[in-house]
Amino acid sequence: MDDLVRLNDIPGWFSISLQEGFRETLFAMAEKLVGTVRLSKELGTKIMDLKELMDGTRLFSVDQLLRLGEIAHTRPKVMDRYVVSVRAGRSEPCFPKLPMRPSSSLSALVGYSITNSVTFHTRERGVVLIMYGGDIAMRSHIEEVSSSAFGVTPSEVKDERLMFSSAASRLLMLAGAPTKKRILKGYRMPGWVNEADEYSVELLRALQSGRRARVIPSRRALRFRFKTVQKYADDVLEFLGDIRSLYLEQGVEVRAEPRITGMAADSDAIYAQLDIGGTWSLKGILRLGFTSEKKTEAVQKLLV
Repeated sequence: MDDLVRLNDIPGWFSISLQEGFRETLFAMAEKLVGTVRLSKELGTKIMDLKELMDGTRLFSVDQLLRLGEIAHTRPKVMDRYVVSVRAGRSEPCFPKLPMRPSSSLSALVGYSITNSVTFHTRERGVVLIMYGGDIAMRSHIEEVSSSAFGVTPSEVKDERLMFSSAASRLLMLAGAPTKKRILKGYRMPGWVNEADEYSVELLRALQSGRRARVIPSRRALRFRFKTVQKYADDVLEFLGDIRSLYLEQGVEVRAEPRITGMAADSDAIYAQLDIGGTWSLKGILRLGFTSEKKTEAVQKLLV
């Protein structure tokens, strides 16, 4: 199974806490090899601050921890499993199990980041992910998969939106979730989603439950629609083709091809869309299931 995120993939300025016993062993080995004064210089810290790193009252930066590992002849892949928490600046920590590997929870979060993100972008020294929480059932599922992947749930902000910590947002992006800019330019599904049916099913369930999959009663269809610009039109159509392929692999009939539907009224943007309609197709997406009770009811009405 592929490792999606390891310690040495995380930005160097992020803060890390380690299991106590391993932290003490690592420092003991390093101190024995180079001494306290040299170790302090190697880690770029004062002696007093070094003592706080040793006793766990101060957190390592990723760069410091990797350097400590070099001195103590301990490889990053060994340190991975002793990481307790990851934190970006002053934001809330998260508690992932490193190395992060493909999982149903991660694939669902990738789906939600595509379909429900309000804000998902990089900024100076951080990443921000805010998504729509949806109805009670969907919000509960988002919290459940976030807790499974990161050991923490997103916080609720105004208008029932959910905000992920900067650390969790960055880790999710490193695992393959797209920022809104990447979707605009033609995101491609991460390869690991195809490694197991459970991953692709969970991604599709999340994807079709969110806001960017709309029920169109007049067409008796579920419609995915994404805004882009002409420059990236072919790339976004390929992204919709990825979605179509995932449905086909799960036995859901999708007759329509992704297409460009016209320009947005208020800008030079264009829309790319994929319709999934017809009795057998609708029954297929109901078989996959939704995490939103409202969306389940809306699709069921199309079959009456």
